[in-house]
Amino acid sequence: MLLASGCGTDGDTKPATDAAIADSTTRADAAPARDTSSTGDSAVDNDAAPPPKQDAAPTPDKGVTADKGITPDTQKPDTAPPCNSALEGAYSASFSLEAVEKVGSIVVNKMACSGTLSATHACSQQPVLQGTYTCVYPKGLTLFDKNQSGTISATIAADGTLSGTIKHAYASSLTRSYKVTGSVAAGGAITGSGSGSLLPNPQSAVPWKVTFSF
Repeated sequence: MLLASGCGTDGDTKPATDAAIADSTTRADAAPARDTSSTGDSAVDNDAAPPPKQDAAPTPDKGVTADKGITPDTQKPDTAPPCNSALEGAYSASFSLEAVEKVGSIVVNKMACSGTLSATHACSQQPVLQGTYTCVYPKGLTLFDKNQSGTISATIAADGTLSGTIKHAYASSLTRSYKVTGSVAAGGAITGSGSGSLLPNPQSAVPWKVTFSF
């Protein structure tokens, strides 16, 4: 009877080592610690994300370069030819100018005047040749004054070649400028000529052709 009672007690009691075995199994099943000795894992953990790339600021639009070649105010004037002192002196010549209005070959209107030109060539003045002229118009077109006048200014090359401008006053409110070319010679001889056009008023059908000489 004593043996039977002792065996029942042992069967109902769970051995003390079961808890230790279960706890050991739980610890063994837990995820193993990361191996930080691996170079690859360490690089992954410590590699910080690169900063976002910033776009470069756009280059400001400075506009189209002005072309300087077509700005007349910035152009340097042509150098005047050397002055020939042997040609210095006073010059005079007869002067005539004609303005003709034509439609086809038909002359509609004509103005012709004549007078005298006087000019002085001096190396001390610029331009070296400067002068005036008179031009009398004997007819009666009311667009033009009877007593017209003008000025001449020109450069004179060492060989006597003349190049310049005349400014002709047809009337007090009607003035035009024309290019003139010619020559001077020692002793006071001067010659020149030129041409151009004229629109005396807004009602003019076509430009008048202008020619002059001295």
